[in-house]
Parts: sequence; C-alpha cells; structure tokens
Amino acid sequence: MRHCGSGRLAQALCTGQIMQRRSEILLRFCSRFRGRKPTLFEVFSRQPRSYCVAMLVLLSAAALYYQYAGGELAYVFLGMAAGAVLRDFRRFLAFVRDWPTLDRFINWPAVEQELAHFRGPGA
Repeated sequence: MRHCGSGRLAQALCTGQIMQRRSEILLRFCSRFRGRKPTLFEVFSRQPRSYCVAMLVLLSAAALYYQYAGGELAYVFLGMAAGAVLRDFRRFLAFVRDWPTLDRFINWPAVEQELAHFRGPGA
C-alpha cells in the first residue's frame, strides 16, 4: 500500500475522488439533455458564478491599471477578458451544435448505471 500523505487533498488525489467527482458532474450535466438539444443559456448556466468572478477579476484589473498606471496595460486586460468571452461562447455554441450527434452515440444505459454507482447502493 502506498503512502498518500496526511492532508485531505492528498488523500482525495490518491484515492481518485476528485476525478470521480468531476466525472459525476459531467455525467449529470450531459444527462440533463438526453433526447433534447440544450440552449446556449443552459450550457452557460453550468458554472455562472465562477465565470462571472473570473470576468470581474480581469475587468477590475483593467480598471485599476487604467486609473492608476495609464491606459496601455488596461487594454491588455480588456483584451484578455474579451478573448475569454469569445472563446467560451465559441465552445458553448460548438457544444450546442454538436449535441444532437453526441446524444445519438452516448451509451445512455451505461451513463445511468455510472450515475447510480455515484449515488451509492442506498440511493
């Protein structure tokens, strides 16, 4: 038996709990759209809080640099924020566009079985 460390994060990494949790989140997200096409808003709503916080940080940095250090570096942060928004909406649109094909090829009984495994035997 290998030693994983004493912290909670080290234990979670060693036992694979973090990847299991990420797999469960992804499977639950995809199972919401079984048999129907998702909307752009539904795809965005997967993580709206973290997305808005990231944008707030970039825009705040841009505002601070514009206010106190001149405008040149502020444009870099504005460009980063605009690029991130455009990149993410391109990903969201690609997911919405590709979903009908994915829906046909996903093995839904296996997804349901895996989700039941995550819930545990008593759920």
